[in-house]
Amino acid sequence: WRLAFGSCAKEDAQPIFGPLLASAPDLMLFIGDNHYGNASELGDLRQFYRHAHTRPLRADLMSRTATIATWDDHDYVGNNTDGTAPGKDIALRVFQEYWANGSYGADGVAGVFSVQHMADVDIFLLDDRYWRGLDDSILGDAQEAWLMDALGASTATFKVLASGSQWTPDGSSDSWGAYPAAWDRFRQSLVDGGVEGVVLLSGDIHSSELRLLDGGPGGYDLPELTSSPLATWNGTCGNEADVLACVNDGAFFMTVDFDTTLPDPSLTATIVDVAGAARAEWTILRSELAVGR
Repeated sequence: WRLAFGSCAKEDAQPIFGPLLASAPDLMLFIGDNHYGNASELGDLRQFYRHAHTRPLRADLMSRTATIATWDDHDYVGNNTDGTAPGKDIALRVFQEYWANGSYGADGVAGVFSVQHMADVDIFLLDDRYWRGLDDSILGDAQEAWLMDALGASTATFKVLASGSQWTPDGSSDSWGAYPAAWDRFRQSLVDGGVEGVVLLSGDIHSSELRLLDGGPGGYDLPELTSSPLATWNGTCGNEADVLACVNDGAFFMTVDFDTTLPDPSLTATIVDVAGAARAEWTILRSELAVGR
């Protein structure tokens, strides 16, 4: 089955959704900066969602395709905002009004995080804003605990973790790179819990990348798939050693094709441009995502 995902949809014209719909995804994930409201007023946020969800081609996709979402800063409260931002409860309220995710948060813990089950794959939608910075963490202590408990309980072949901000330690000051202790805890928790099959998704940076991140002592290297932008200006490509491919000359989405029926299950990630052309491709085998490999 096919997952498609992307981030950063700012411009009124969003032609990327034509080839995205033509790619026939079984599930679409909006992974952050789904609009650029940068607002905390109830009426303003509702208007930004109404405008975003009625863009030509984008509306066609959403009317025909199962759709889930998480957020990042621009559709949360504002650029580079964190858990101290005024208006975050209003942003959460309106997000819940306009996205039909299966659930939101956990008992006593607010946020947009949840897990979506699809065939033999679990997709963990993470909230990288509501609790950011409150516990020296990008997720907050309670969401971190929820994530590791849920990963430990998952029997899925692949466990896909979706964060609006990039995971790489070489990321910007508005990414997991700004929280090295949280990144180390996450990697160590995978080793301690024997959690295998983890793949990381992200957006935000206005270019699309394929990276392979160091899994730490006793762990396995973690693939990071970054899809951006759907409709806005381009950023730069990194030259770090973990970058396997990067494109930054237009609009992009990414497809991830899963086949868990194979003796060694696989996923294939493909960066696709506005012409519908594949710009980079990466096949990852489940056997490569094993603790102690």
